[in-house]
Amino acid sequence: MDTWDIQPPLSDDTFRWQRGVITNGEWAPLLTPKGYLVFNDRHRNILLKGCRKSSKTISFANRFTRHLWENDGAVGGVFARTMKNGMGGAWNDLVNFVFPGWQYANIGFKVIERGTNASTKMPFVRIRNKHGGISEAQLHSVNHEPDIEAQVMGLRFSAIWFSQAEQFMSVDTYRILLMQLRMEMFGIPREEHVCGMDANPPETGTDHWLHDVFEKAKVEGTKFYRPDYHDHFSSYDFSIDDNPLLDPRDKEELYNTYKSDPVKLKRFYFGEWVRDTAEGHFDKTFGPRLILGNADDPDRSKWEVITPHKNARTLLVGIDTGALSHAAGFWVSRTDARGLVCYDAFDEVVSIDKPVSVRSFAEQVWERVKFWNEWMMKTYGLAKPPEWRFWADSSLWNYSSTANNNDAQIFWDVSDGGMGLRPVVKGRGSIMQRIGLFNRLFFEDRAFISAHCKWAISWARFLKPGRAKNQPVSQATMEFKHKFDADSYCISSEIPYEMDGEVSPSVATGIITTG
Repeated sequence: MDTWDIQPPLSDDTFRWQRGVITNGEWAPLLTPKGYLVFNDRHRNILLKGCRKSSKTISFANRFTRHLWENDGAVGGVFARTMKNGMGGAWNDLVNFVFPGWQYANIGFKVIERGTNASTKMPFVRIRNKHGGISEAQLHSVNHEPDIEAQVMGLRFSAIWFSQAEQFMSVDTYRILLMQLRMEMFGIPREEHVCGMDANPPETGTDHWLHDVFEKAKVEGTKFYRPDYHDHFSSYDFSIDDNPLLDPRDKEELYNTYKSDPVKLKRFYFGEWVRDTAEGHFDKTFGPRLILGNADDPDRSKWEVITPHKNARTLLVGIDTGALSHAAGFWVSRTDARGLVCYDAFDEVVSIDKPVSVRSFAEQVWERVKFWNEWMMKTYGLAKPPEWRFWADSSLWNYSSTANNNDAQIFWDVSDGGMGLRPVVKGRGSIMQRIGLFNRLFFEDRAFISAHCKWAISWARFLKPGRAKNQPVSQATMEFKHKFDADSYCISSEIPYEMDGEVSPSVATGIITTG
C-alpha cells in the first residue's frame, strides 16, 4: 500500500481514521504515505525520527501490530523510560486506537485478554492473530538503564519498540534489548524480528547514540561504519507536513509553544538534530578513553574488567544510603608512568528506587569485600587480605528511633567490625566541589572506570546541572546522583588537598590569602 487516494467516510465514529482502506482486495490501516513505507519495511532495525505530531508513533504502532498479526505466538515488547510515559503515549495509541481499528476491520484480529501481570505489574494485551493463535504485546518501563540487563534477563521477544528512543541515554540499552530478539525456537524466524524506534531529536543532538547507530554507520571511515548497514537498518525522517491528518490549529499551537526557545523550536517543530545548550557536567572531560575493558559480550566470562593490582595496599569504598536508593563504589589507587596518582573504579553495588533495607544493602557490600579479599589472596598469593577504607555521608551516623540504631553501626554489625565507616565532611557547595574535582581528574587522565561499572559510567556521561543556578543536578538525571555521591565521597576524602583547590564559581565569595 503506497497510495493516499482513498479516504474513509467522515463521521464521528471513534475509529473512523483507523478503519483502513482496501486496495486490490487487500486491507491495510489508513496511514500517511510515509507511514505505509514503515508498515511495509522488513528491516531488523527501523528508526522513525522527526518533529512532534508528525505521525511517527501511529506509523510504527501499525508496523508493530502487523508483526503480532502475521506471526503466530509473537511477543512484542514496548519499552518506555517510565511507566507513566509509556501508558500515556505509545501504549495508549497501540491498545486504545490501533488495536480497536484492526478489530473493527473484521479481518479476524481480536483482542482476547487485557490486564496486568500480578507479580511484575507489567501491562499486557493478548490478541488473536491470523493463524488463529495468540500473540502478546507487553509494556515495560526502563526506570534505570544500568539495570536493564538484569531486568530483561530470561525474556524473549520477536519485536521490540523503543518509545521515545531519544530518552534512552545509553547505547548499551539498545544492544542488550536487541539480544532479546530470540524467538526462532518458537517458530518465528530471525527475518521476521524487528526492533523499531520512534524519536524526537535528542537533547545531545548528533552526539546521541541513535545518530551513531543509524547515521554514522552509513559513512565509510568512521568507527561505526557497517558495510551491511542497508541490509539490516533503515531510518525515516518525519516532518510536520508528513501528517496530513494534523489539524492546522495543532500545527500552529506546536509552533507557538516553542517559538520562544530557538533550540527547542528546531528540535520539536522542524525536527533538526541540534544540541541543547544544557551540557552534562563532564561532557568536556569524560570520554571512552577513560572506560577500560570490555563488558559487551553476553557471556560474562569473556568480559575484560579492571581489577586491583598486586601492590595495592588499600582498597577504597564510597557509600551513600537513602530511603529507597543505595550505592557503593569500589576504587583502587595507583601511580602511573608520569608519577601521578590515579584512581580506578573496579566494582560497584547499586540499588535504586527499590525496597532494599540498609542492612540488606550492607550485606551485599560485605559480600563483594569478601570476594575481593579472596580474589587478591588467591591471585597474588598474599598471606592476608588488603586493608580497606570505607567513606560515607556523615548522615549515616544519625540515630534512627525506628531501627534503634544508625546506618554506620549496621555496616559494622553485618561485617563483624570489618566495615568501619569514616564520615565525609560536607559543606556549602560540596556537590560542585566534587564535580570540579572529577572534572580535573578526568581531564588529567587520572580517573578510570571499568567497563562493567555501568552506574559509574552513567553518572560520568549523563549527570547534568539543573536549569536554576541553585540546582547542581538536574532532576531528570537525579537517579545517577546516588552513585556519583558514593564515588566522589571516596575519592574526595582520599585526596582532600585536591578538594581544597576546587572552588565552585557559584559559591566563591572572594580570595583569601595568608601573610
